Amino acid sequence: MTRRHRFHLGAWITPALLAVELVLVWSGLLSIGRAILLAIVVEVALAITALGRGIIAVRRFRAGRAAGQSGWAAAEDGLAQMLPRPVARALLIEVRLWVCLLRWITRRHDGRSTNAYTYGRNLRLMLFALLSLSVLEGAVVEVVLGVLLPGTPWPWVVLGLHAYALVWIAGLATSLHTRPHLLEDGQLRLRDSVFAEITIPVSAIIGARPVRRPGPLRSGLRSDPSDGTGTLAYGETTIALALDPDQPLYTEGRPAITGLTVLHITADDPGRLLDDLREAQAELGCTPGTRL
Repeated sequence: MTRRHRFHLGAWITPALLAVELVLVWSGLLSIGRAILLAIVVEVALAITALGRGIIAVRRFRAGRAAGQSGWAAAEDGLAQMLPRPVARALLIEVRLWVCLLRWITRRHDGRSTNAYTYGRNLRLMLFALLSLSVLEGAVVEVVLGVLLPGTPWPWVVLGLHAYALVWIAGLATSLHTRPHLLEDGQLRLRDSVFAEITIPVSAIIGARPVRRPGPLRSGLRSDPSDGTGTLAYGETTIALALDPDQPLYTEGRPAITGLTVLHITADDPGRLLDDLREAQAELGCTPGTRL
């Protein structure tokens, strides 16, 4: 049985046990006292198992950090010992969203660094405009619901959902500033808002030049194996990076894609990023060309 199947089985143990106990008690085959005792024993066993998983998760997190993983990547590997990886990743995206909001409010974020490069300027403006309109729209909806459904919980339910949506819009908008691309420690770290971080060793970049191509509001990291091109776009892409196809791109510290020869990315100030990239490669003794 795979770990994934064990996760699904564990989620159903408690309700299945309760259902079986109710049937046995109703049929007279099991007394209420024994049913309660059995439930307690099973819940204690599950708690011990969860504690053991928690200890393994902490150890995996520490091992990841010691191996040079980022805090987010190590946290994902740790949580994946307790939860399915997609669930662990979704939880960390939620946490990153709140962290971006707090860092934007406190002005303690990477966007203030000299080696930071923001992206998605047009999308950022669009999200802030959407945020303003959503506040107005939410106020109107609350007034209408208060008139049509007075004394019911629905206005409060809608208010809670609307507030959560506003938090997400604000978090995404601020993440484009608080989680910029970074050029440090011999690596180009390309951020995808709160969703991912792609790392490229500077030595793997064999060419770079400004190239404008239309793109979606957000592409995520996409690749086309047929021609070896990739895209990480927030609207129009502004830089094309020629890559060594033998060196992989890393997502959250793990090798993700190999065989890419060109990666198109978005930066608000492509000229500054290109100048700093050439300077960083010159310091490493591997000055890039401009061919693509």
